[in-house]
Amino acid sequence: EGTDHYYQNFLNEFKSQQVSVKHLSKLSDKELEQCRVNTIGARRTLHDYAENF
Repeated sequence: EGTDHYYQNFLNEFKSQQVSVKHLSKLSDKELEQCRVNTIGARRTLHDYAENF
C-alpha cells in the first residue's frame, strides 16, 4: 500500500508496551488505540498483516 514508513511509527509504542508480532492479531481496537494506532484503516491493516504470522 506504500505506507511502510507510516506503520514504522508505531514500533516505539509497541516496544514500550512489549507487544510483539505474535500479539498483533489478538489485540483489540482499544488496545491498539493505547499503542497510538488511532485510525480504523491502520488497525484493520495491522490485523490483516498480523494474520500472516
